[in-house]
Amino acid sequence: MRQVFYSSKFKRNLKKMPDFVKKAFLEKESLFLTNPFHPSLETHKLHGKYKEYLAFTVCYRSVSSHV
Repeated sequence: MRQVFYSSKFKRNLKKMPDFVKKAFLEKESLFLTNPFHPSLETHKLHGKYKEYLAFTVCYRSVSSHV
């Protein structure tokens, strides 16, 4: 069984994110747990003391308008 760890900083930052980002994260997390190397996750190994761990990417777009 896979274990997923999140830093306290990550947890705090996630709470501050807009709902659509939280939703995207939950979808990606679910996919990571079932298929950690799905292409949409852009799974990658971490470096340094976390080199034994994997991470996945959750992206969202920021939209701004200029008047």
